[in-house]
Amino acid sequence: MQQLADKEVRCRDKIGFLPIRHKIEFDGGAFIPLPGFDEAKRIVDNWKNRDGFIYPPPIIEKQEFSPPGKPNEIEWKDIPNTERPAPLYKLPASHELLITNDAIDDDFRKSDGAFLMYLAAYLFGVRLQFHDWWFEGRVPIEKTHNIYVTKQKESDFFSRSYSIWRCWPRDLQLRFTNILYVNSKVPSYEWDWERFNISYMVFDALFYVAKKLFDVKAKTHRDRLNKMCEHFGLVSEKDNLDKIYSLRNNLFHECCWYETQSDTNDVRPGRVFDVGFFQSQNLWRLNQRLIPAILGYKAEYISTPWTCMGSFAF
Repeated sequence: MQQLADKEVRCRDKIGFLPIRHKIEFDGGAFIPLPGFDEAKRIVDNWKNRDGFIYPPPIIEKQEFSPPGKPNEIEWKDIPNTERPAPLYKLPASHELLITNDAIDDDFRKSDGAFLMYLAAYLFGVRLQFHDWWFEGRVPIEKTHNIYVTKQKESDFFSRSYSIWRCWPRDLQLRFTNILYVNSKVPSYEWDWERFNISYMVFDALFYVAKKLFDVKAKTHRDRLNKMCEHFGLVSEKDNLDKIYSLRNNLFHECCWYETQSDTNDVRPGRVFDVGFFQSQNLWRLNQRLIPAILGYKAEYISTPWTCMGSFAF
């Protein structure tokens, strides 16, 4: 692909933090590491926890006071018992995102820019924001999925996905961008039932898009799982789909975190872990395969077993 010339660029913005050192060019745009990438990486590496996440920095409330004998001077002191994790914080920018098309609407950040940024978050298993936007909660800096992507696949995936997305109706463009954003937040939740809850929201949203674009229909929530697997060529594992559906019913309707396909009285912590933890991961990996499938991207990854915790080539 030819080097992008400045005169071809119609929109550009800075995003972060994407831990990819190389440039990614695709039909219609590019992700280009900023000159300060190495310094940004040094900052996040120093901040990063050993588990691969960055956590909110501590903040403390302060109050002003005038030192004795200096009524015209103002100093600040900490207020006791006010230290807490910051509700919002920023990460350093790592890349410039640019496109050579006119954006879908006047706000690049709410149209093409958001879609491409959150698509990159999906592909590389991280969370991303525009450089002056905020994060909340913990943010993964190392990839959270089991997908291996070559540089050639990176470019091809962005090219094809971006081209297809631009042809969709505007409401579905917005919905799918929201799906990518929410899906990228799933690993940030620390409890398995929270991850499951958000992943099921993503699945339902993906079903809505599939219904509008491909006329995928289902009579029940359980049947949605079957129809999505059948239509998009995913492995259909009945036992695990049954458990996902059972967990969904109990969590959404009864605030209970266990499945009912086996012994309904067996709600020991070990049993909840055995079912809930693994099914929350299974549902997320199912969604990870549905996203490129709905975008019409022909990847072997889509048909790989979504219950397997091993790594797969995209």
